[in-house]
Amino acid sequence: MAAPFDCWLALRGLQTLPLGMQAHCEGARRVAECTACTSACRERALPGAARRSGALSRKVK
Repeated sequence: MAAPFDCWLALRGLQTLPLGMQAHCEGARRVAECTACTSACRERALPGAARRSGALSRKVK
């Protein structure tokens, strides 16, 4: 059985998970945009990237 404090920490983490994932995705998008502008990066693998050949695009709710 989990301790009350452990349950509180898990609940707090679940409540902030959407915000953390949104920030994570925004950071990944920014990195992808920066690497697309440089010749030092030959290939990138970011699903949904517009310039990637054969990329799958999907809208996030």
